[in-house]
Amino acid sequence: MNPLPPAQTPVKTGPMSLGTQLLFLTVGLFTLLVLVFVVLNSTIQRSELREVFTSQARALAYNISISSTSAVLQKDFTSLENLLLKNEFFAEIQSVTITDMQGKVLAKVIRSKANQEALETDYQTDQINLDPLFSDLSSTHTSKDHKTLTVHEPIMAGAQVGRVILDMDLSRNEKRSNQLVVRNIGVAALLFFPALGLMFWFIRRPIRELKELTYYANGLVQNQGLQNSIQYSSAELNLLNQTMNQASRILRINADDLEEAKRKAEESNQLKSQFVANMSHEIRTPLNGILGLSDMTLSDATLHPESKENLELIQLSAENLLRVVNDILDFSKIEANKLDIDVQAFDLRQLVNALTQPLATRHEKPNLKLHVQIDRDVPEHLHGDAGRIAQVLTNLVGNALKFTESGVVELTISQLKNLDALGTPNQPQTQLKFVVADTGPGIAPDAQQRIFDAFAQAEPSTTRKFGGTGLGLSISQRLLQLMNSEIQLESVIGQGSQFSFILTLPYSAGDVEENPLKPSLPTTELEAEPTIPPETSGMPQAVRGIQVLVAEDNHVNQKFIAHVLSRLGVAYQLANDGLEAVAAAKAKDFDLIFMDFQMPNMGGLEAARQILQLKPGQLIVGLTADAVQGARESSLSAGMQDYVSKPFKRQDIEAVFHRFKLPFLPVPLNNFADDSDLMKMTAQAVVEEYPKTLAHFKSALQAGNYPDARRMIHTLKGHVRLFGDEAFSDLLQIQENRLAEGQTLDPVNLGFVLKNLNTFVKRVELLAESN
Repeated sequence: MNPLPPAQTPVKTGPMSLGTQLLFLTVGLFTLLVLVFVVLNSTIQRSELREVFTSQARALAYNISISSTSAVLQKDFTSLENLLLKNEFFAEIQSVTITDMQGKVLAKVIRSKANQEALETDYQTDQINLDPLFSDLSSTHTSKDHKTLTVHEPIMAGAQVGRVILDMDLSRNEKRSNQLVVRNIGVAALLFFPALGLMFWFIRRPIRELKELTYYANGLVQNQGLQNSIQYSSAELNLLNQTMNQASRILRINADDLEEAKRKAEESNQLKSQFVANMSHEIRTPLNGILGLSDMTLSDATLHPESKENLELIQLSAENLLRVVNDILDFSKIEANKLDIDVQAFDLRQLVNALTQPLATRHEKPNLKLHVQIDRDVPEHLHGDAGRIAQVLTNLVGNALKFTESGVVELTISQLKNLDALGTPNQPQTQLKFVVADTGPGIAPDAQQRIFDAFAQAEPSTTRKFGGTGLGLSISQRLLQLMNSEIQLESVIGQGSQFSFILTLPYSAGDVEENPLKPSLPTTELEAEPTIPPETSGMPQAVRGIQVLVAEDNHVNQKFIAHVLSRLGVAYQLANDGLEAVAAAKAKDFDLIFMDFQMPNMGGLEAARQILQLKPGQLIVGLTADAVQGARESSLSAGMQDYVSKPFKRQDIEAVFHRFKLPFLPVPLNNFADDSDLMKMTAQAVVEEYPKTLAHFKSALQAGNYPDARRMIHTLKGHVRLFGDEAFSDLLQIQENRLAEGQTLDPVNLGFVLKNLNTFVKRVELLAESN
């Protein structure tokens, strides 16, 4: 079988294949061996040939010296010449010279230029200077051009009586050497190609088999369990193939086990996420009721001091429980890598003021002070995750206040770098340093790193004494890491601790209530206001009433949000599930819909989608206790414009109206003995009485009966003040004063007053219909 189908054959990219590498290696190795053989063998042979030639030249010079001894002693020059001429069969001889001890030439023969095979006598030779060469030993040396070998051999007769100088031509010897080199190269070439072919043929099959095994190994990655039944030419490759087949079977088994484990882990993770979401919902929903109802009851001025203290303790306990739940949920999101940073515009000074005041109240101690210092050059309007920054500061400042018994806890925010040095002209940035320092007990060096671990405390007794989950610093560190920062700690036992971090944040001078990083959201269309004449443009106007639909299945939450809306002077209608919410939205126009996520019969997300299909642009804000399941993404995907996380407070509801610029006017419920039902009954009475009072007022004005007109406008002024519209009430007071002075109302002012009275009555009518 083929280990891999052709389509799965890996593309040859990157390094060369093993076969190509072996081919180059074999050719290179053989080439190197041939070169070494030729060079080494030729060098040895040339050296040997030179030694043989030198030995022969020295032997010839020695024979001449022995043969010429008698003629030199007898000064028989003719015999010397004849002796020298007899050496003509030595074709390499260029010249032979015999001198006496003073260097006088006694006889000399040279190679004939006319006949290269013969020697001839040379009589035109000057005396030779033998001083540098004087020696009674034989010697040889080669000329600078390496063409001539010169041999000096002494002539001895008891003592040196002369010298033989023999010049030998090296060209023939060099020619023979070159011939040897050529022969060596030829022999190497004859051996090279057959040997290379034989080697390539020998390794070609193992290379091909190894290549097949490589493709097979690659196929194992894509298809665990693949088997290869090919028999290979070597025991090693067969063993490798068997091992890979076994590994493939194991991989297939492990892959199946991993797939099953992954499936179970995903199911377990889904169950865990669902459990955390349900736990969040089930805990936050009653907490919302506890906090809401306690807040409602604490607003009662007639509450008994002891009962008020008990309620404050209940509220404090619920808030502590909420912080524990929030820490656990945040930690769960961190572990699941689902904690994201939500960038929006915010005012840093407002943020710090909003979080430090409650902390100072919660951790109030007689000998402890909280100081906050923000440098003047820190920009007003920044862009970042204000909620997460507040969470980090709350943890750090809260810990400092909790663990410090006396002295000072100081929060300092300063700018590190010039604003122009960071960012771009369109989006400048600033680098801010946040420091929280205290005069507390300090943290031991061995515990300074441990306190950033999850569920860790500096000392085992910390949880028993101060409470807490030990997650605050761990979560804060992870949050800062998401914002490209981290906490730095400096601490000395007995002197206190300092926690600091640095954030680089964009800034602008724009309106901090607008978030430029969010898509623009549709807003509900307001009813057309009456045209205001120029003469009345500076006068106070009655606040138009708005109506809110609250879709919430929990009775306690319904009661709390109804109480908050009543105090805000906002009319409302309750729906117990998504089906009722859709039906209510079909029957009536609402300025805002608060929509709970989890409700029976139909959930809030589905209800929001159906309402938006009926009324595109309807403003819907989610209410959710699901802090884990991506509430923001779920609400936006369903078409909601925002969401409020439970448990919420009155400030959270007010923030929604501010964010979407919905006008509201708080009703002083103390005017109705803090009884919202009494307020509704009064509103119904005002609405019923208004037509008669208004008709009486108009008829009195027409008849010039200013005292009656004044009484009617006084009554209307009382109704307006009763429902909290002080500004419009002051305007009516001005008109009442004119009537008391016997002055009539000009048509412009009268028209303005009547239109705003109509607006006021519509608002009261909506409040009367709240249910």
